[in-house]
Amino acid sequence: MKECNQCGKCCIAYSDGGLSASAADIEGWETFNPEISAYVVDGKLWMDPHTGVQLSRCPWLQELPAKSASAAVMYACRIYHDRPEDCRHYPTSVAEMARD
Repeated sequence: MKECNQCGKCCIAYSDGGLSASAADIEGWETFNPEISAYVVDGKLWMDPHTGVQLSRCPWLQELPAKSASAAVMYACRIYHDRPEDCRHYPTSVAEMARD
């Protein structure tokens, strides 16, 4: 599939309960990145660590400063190298890529 263009659509469209992580992802976060695992509750991703409520957007999605007043909004993933398996494989099809 194509390289990330930093549009943020994958995170915005799927981060509110639409993502899953492998057991290996979760175990790795628990061991090496507890700040990420704090947002995982019973295998569900991106839960508020204080309230347990599902977040509407990935807490690791960061809006980048605009390059100009007319530039499209761009995003970065603050956990890109440790992102969940679903994120690593996005988009999964040409149809998904075109739709999103």
